[in-house]
Amino acid sequence: MKLRLTILWLLVSGIMAAQPEFTLKSGEQLSHLNQYGRSTQELEAFIQANPTRLYDQSQALLLISYNHMQLGDYANALAANEKSLRIKAQLHADDLVNNYVRFGAIHLLRGNHHAALSYLLKAKDYPIEAIQLYAIIDGYLAATYQGLGQFEQSEIYYRQSIETLLIEYPENHPNIITTYYNLGKLYMEWEKPELARQYLLLGLDRSETSSEQAFLQALLNNGLGETYPNDPRRAENYHRKALDIATEFFGGYHRETALASLLLAKVIYRQNRRDEARDAIQLAIRSLNPEQPNLTWTQMPDTSRLVIDRPLLAEALGFRARWLMDSALPEEQKFSLALVNSEMAAQLLETSMDHRIDQFNRLELLPIARQALEGGIQAGIQMWKDRKDENAQKRAFQLAERIKVLKFRAYTGHTLQLTGTFADRERTMLRTLRLAEMEFRLQPLDLTVSREVYRLRENYRRMKEDWKKTEPLAYQQRFGMERQSLSELQEGLTGDHALFSYFIGEHQTFVFTITRSGMQTFAIDASDLPASIDQFNKGIDSTDIAVLTAQGYQLYQRLLQPAASILKGKNKLSLVPDAYLESLPFEALLTGAYRKKQIRLHKLPYLIKEMAIDYRHTATAWKMPTGEATAAYEFLFVSPVFDLEPLARIPANRRVLFDPNVHNPTILADDRHFKLVKGATAEASDLQVIWGESAREGRFKLREAATESLVMQEIGRAHYLHLATYAFVQGPSPEEAGLVLANTELGNTVANDGFLLASELETNPISATDLLSVNFVEMGEDAADVSLPILPLSGSCMLSGIPHLLYNTRLQGETSFFPSFYKYLLEDTSVRESLQQVKIDFAKDKATAAPLWWSGYRLLSN
Repeated sequence: MKLRLTILWLLVSGIMAAQPEFTLKSGEQLSHLNQYGRSTQELEAFIQANPTRLYDQSQALLLISYNHMQLGDYANALAANEKSLRIKAQLHADDLVNNYVRFGAIHLLRGNHHAALSYLLKAKDYPIEAIQLYAIIDGYLAATYQGLGQFEQSEIYYRQSIETLLIEYPENHPNIITTYYNLGKLYMEWEKPELARQYLLLGLDRSETSSEQAFLQALLNNGLGETYPNDPRRAENYHRKALDIATEFFGGYHRETALASLLLAKVIYRQNRRDEARDAIQLAIRSLNPEQPNLTWTQMPDTSRLVIDRPLLAEALGFRARWLMDSALPEEQKFSLALVNSEMAAQLLETSMDHRIDQFNRLELLPIARQALEGGIQAGIQMWKDRKDENAQKRAFQLAERIKVLKFRAYTGHTLQLTGTFADRERTMLRTLRLAEMEFRLQPLDLTVSREVYRLRENYRRMKEDWKKTEPLAYQQRFGMERQSLSELQEGLTGDHALFSYFIGEHQTFVFTITRSGMQTFAIDASDLPASIDQFNKGIDSTDIAVLTAQGYQLYQRLLQPAASILKGKNKLSLVPDAYLESLPFEALLTGAYRKKQIRLHKLPYLIKEMAIDYRHTATAWKMPTGEATAAYEFLFVSPVFDLEPLARIPANRRVLFDPNVHNPTILADDRHFKLVKGATAEASDLQVIWGESAREGRFKLREAATESLVMQEIGRAHYLHLATYAFVQGPSPEEAGLVLANTELGNTVANDGFLLASELETNPISATDLLSVNFVEMGEDAADVSLPILPLSGSCMLSGIPHLLYNTRLQGETSFFPSFYKYLLEDTSVRESLQQVKIDFAKDKATAAPLWWSGYRLLSN
């Protein structure tokens, strides 16, 4: 992250230095001093005062875009950059490259790596005169490829960036040192600690111990400490150096001081020097709470007071919970303290999520949440086991659930279009608040600064209260749906229905089993579990019978057998998987060993034959505001088919999503067209017969009638909506997830260009649509998440009022599957049970018994 920001400053200064106008130069200098708010004010005043100086306006907007970006306001950063680019295009300016680089930078910071890569590669097509700009683009490309997990490409561009920077700057320049640091971090992620150490030492040797480079010094020393995972004593030396530097130059109350203390605590803890580790943890907690300097080990911080960095405090409290769980303290004392520490960490992370509008900043909280809450989850379960403390078990479940809710919010929050005026008001307020909080981090003991932060936070709190009263639906979308209580969840389960919610921890794995009558918790053997799941999925893909039978039963024994008593008498199972479990098709697991010499796939005891299964993102589904909703008609079938060339063409304005320079998805026939949707017309024909025999109305829209505007209009009106087309999820952002429809307008307007993005959907609390089905979803590879990245699409659909999403994860599919499914639905069978019935039919048929043909159809429910 630091590399991106440093290089961005080079781009701004390179552009603006040649400007003679004082106001532009003044704005640039203010940005350089981190005075982003004042800089933006001056630049906006300059634009107002100079309506005819269009090129200068464009340059001012480019710098305003930079200011917004530095404050994490990426929506306004993109808007300002777009205005700047439009003006330059009108003037036929020759420096459009700067705007494309800015687009790439913003998307990189948002975590939209495919979009970032597309813009950066486009920037390289333009003539570039300033040699610094080569280094800037290469640095961005390196970070983008790193985010995509393409480490070889990332390495090439980092090295190119360094070589270019060395032409223009001395070797001790901060930008060169920062690039050494980022290259070192790449090698750490690549699991090459020796190379990481080499480049971090290069950076450290060239840096200076001064106030100007203190941050870099601390960063490099902490980075070097992390390159010694198997040598905690050497790691300790570097983290102590980082702590000494941070304390000397930043003082006792600073984020860098707290971070170095926490990293030091972890390496000391690995050496079993528990008392010293405790002191370092406590130092980190105190360093983040300047208004509470006398906190003791057993005292919890007052979260109503100012905290320098909430996520880092959550991490420190979570580590204190881990320390307590491993301590020799009396169990009654350590378990309750550990649980309270994790609960406060959850509260801090949820508040941080509230204050983070843009998605990439939200995603950064998820790894912290899993680590910080694990100790409390284990403590609550242990208290339940030892003393039958059902309240402690409930609190443990709630902590595990809060992780899943944070994930849902991170992947979907503030992406659907918010109605009303509060969204714009909030962005303005948060921008001002961020500026004040940045000042507070630098001067935590200045009463004037802290009072201003208190005032702005109170204004923000009041605004949220007004928002909740005035526009409750938009408020819930922005800050997270109001969730069911555990008792409400249980009341919604019938006697034959169980819900299993999994938690994957670093130290232990659990499953919470919930029925109408109660909740039980079981430990799961997670040793080599990811490898077993990977083998099982590969066995499905290859129809390897030996692997299917061996791994299918073993996984059942590990994941479901411990709770076999709960499953007795149940025929409905809702699953809330976690982490890598999200890639497992549970319905294909085998409930018993198959020992016959000749294995017959259609005779295997698949779980689906006993259980109607659906999946959920969270166990405690949110409670949306409700209203009367009656479907206008029963069924709508929509398919672009793509057997007509004009409809299959990828619009120019959406090439950022399907750029052949970036990736070649399964659903592309070439670099310009989508593949024919096989069987779509036959499927439509079969469904027309089925619905024609029914008294219920079915509508069919194919080829040029299968438009984006049609689907937008009919979502919420049709009871069942089936899209015989492709969906795509290329990354964690709803801006890179959506549905592919007919492209009927050569003008490629975003409103009807054939790409209905998840971020274009609208919240609808009274939708009459009960089910959205999609023939195939192309899953992108997200290096940061081993789980299926369907959430940006499915979560947005659910926020738009659709409680069930049925999709296929495999391109192979039988044309008869969905017609059979809807035939059961027409018999008034539930969505879950209809899916079970058609899967059983397939599993019993010799031709389609292999899970390859039916296990990829997955039902998500809210």
